[in-house]
Amino acid sequence: MKTYGETLRKIRKQKGFTMEQLANGIFSVSFLSKFERGESDISLSYFSLILEKLCLTFDEFFYIHNDFELDHLETFFNETDKAYSNRNLLQIQRLKKKKWKNGRNTNSSHSFVIN
Repeated sequence: MKTYGETLRKIRKQKGFTMEQLANGIFSVSFLSKFERGESDISLSYFSLILEKLCLTFDEFFYIHNDFELDHLETFFNETDKAYSNRNLLQIQRLKKKKWKNGRNTNSSHSFVIN
């Protein structure tokens, strides 16, 4: 599974930013390089500043990171909302059972540090 840093590098290059331009005023180029290579974590506050500079929201970033598909959790909530709106208790129970079963085996590649 690709890291957030790899996704960031892809977006940075597609938008035509150099590492120096993106890191300027936020942190060092070497720190950005380490994050892009998956060798360092990044705080949410720094990551937010980077996304702001790239004119991206968190949702847009994660959508790109997930190969232009909705996050599994977002998909679960959308399905649950639809079942709830339709008063489909059987579907809600199925979703609960599926999430409970799959939730225990989830590996996360999240590499954020909350300040």
